[in-house]
Amino acid sequence: EALRLETAQLQSDRAAMEATLEQHAVELLELKEQMEKDSSVQDSALSDKTQLQASLQVQSQELEQATSRAEKLAGCVRDMEGAVAAQSRVAQEATAREAALQQTH
Repeated sequence: EALRLETAQLQSDRAAMEATLEQHAVELLELKEQMEKDSSVQDSALSDKTQLQASLQVQSQELEQATSRAEKLAGCVRDMEGAVAAQSRVAQEATAREAALQQTH
């Protein structure tokens, strides 16, 4: 009788252990799936970061080029302003000479 009770208890313990192992296996599978999802999210975030960095680098280069063009244009404007000022002085001098010539005649 004691042997039968002990056997029954062992079978009960074994069934409980198997149920626990099964539960642990399910939990491990869920953890594995969650880790894969997390890894996928991290990969996606890293890809997004890489794309943003590349885009930022391109925009930075475009800004440098635009700044360079703006500086060149500013130089052209200064040159044109200087030319207009010189032309204006020449015109004023010519007008002054004309007036002086007309007064002498």
